[in-house]
Amino acid sequence: MNVNELNAITKITSRFSNRSSLSTLYRSLELSDTTLRLQSDWGNIEMSIPPTGIKSPSLIDAVALGSLSTYPPEAEIEFTEKDNKIYYRIGRARGGWDLVSCDHKIQKLKHDVFPWAPPEHFADALRVASSACEAAAVSAGLYGIVIDPKLGKLNIMSSNRTALAAAKIDGKDYPVEHAVTLRPPIPKLIALILDSFRDCMMDVSEKGVYIRGDGIKAFLPFAAGLEQDLGQVAEKFQSHTTEIQVDSIAIKKFITRARALTDRKVSFTVGIKIEKGQLILQHRGIASEMEEEFIAEGASEDINYNSISYSADMLLEPLEYVQSIVLDYLPNQQLVLRGKDPEFIFVVGGD
Repeated sequence: MNVNELNAITKITSRFSNRSSLSTLYRSLELSDTTLRLQSDWGNIEMSIPPTGIKSPSLIDAVALGSLSTYPPEAEIEFTEKDNKIYYRIGRARGGWDLVSCDHKIQKLKHDVFPWAPPEHFADALRVASSACEAAAVSAGLYGIVIDPKLGKLNIMSSNRTALAAAKIDGKDYPVEHAVTLRPPIPKLIALILDSFRDCMMDVSEKGVYIRGDGIKAFLPFAAGLEQDLGQVAEKFQSHTTEIQVDSIAIKKFITRARALTDRKVSFTVGIKIEKGQLILQHRGIASEMEEEFIAEGASEDINYNSISYSADMLLEPLEYVQSIVLDYLPNQQLVLRGKDPEFIFVVGGD
């Protein structure tokens, strides 16, 4: 195994392992000759890895393994076992770790039925639909992302009372007919697996999601349902009559520049207004201010809306997928962003 191959592995394990967990097991991973296994609050994974030479499955600290990623990418890593330790050598560098002692063992994944091939853009739909739940503090009753199959579509949604994110993709052959809920960061972990491994297939059980791909098996648990029907909320924002096409990359750059001028202890907002059909973004800080006009295709010159302030942090993540802004809801100080591939809306209230 070389460092570059290790980096591909720790890209996954660093996200799954919970270094702040009170459980020793959840901060560790099991390393053997060609297999890595890990269990945490977020689920279980089993990965095929390049040969390590470690004969017996050995439980080590996950952060310790990740520390080797700082060496040159092509450098070879040699592992050896001795005296309840795992030793490594990388060029002229060497070191070792004590094996982790734990009362529990990592559960093996025995699930072998994977009937569903996730459709194109499923990973992106999970990411963008998670953006509302993860953008601000959320009450326990809304802390989660819902996947709700209806009329041949998968509706994936989250909210934080101030914002709503809702994506919709093809739900053909989806294994179940009822809604399920995933707690962050599990939706993004699923997306990471789908992006990192080829030929992924999935199953949805009573307890959670199972994934099998080329070199990985994983289980990610469900959470209790949310206290609100997000589908009913999302339906209120589906219709529109006035929509403008925008350059989301340029808008994201404006917000990023504004963040650099904002004191960390001050609420980070941007003002959005429409003046004679032009989209204008504004930011005012304690000692600075900035304003920029953006091309807005589809807006006539007789359209005008006064500036409304919105949380800039809430806008940053979904902007990657945004193609247009719906103007119909601005009189109610509600900004509606729309996108395709995946089809989604992001709604945020302003003041």
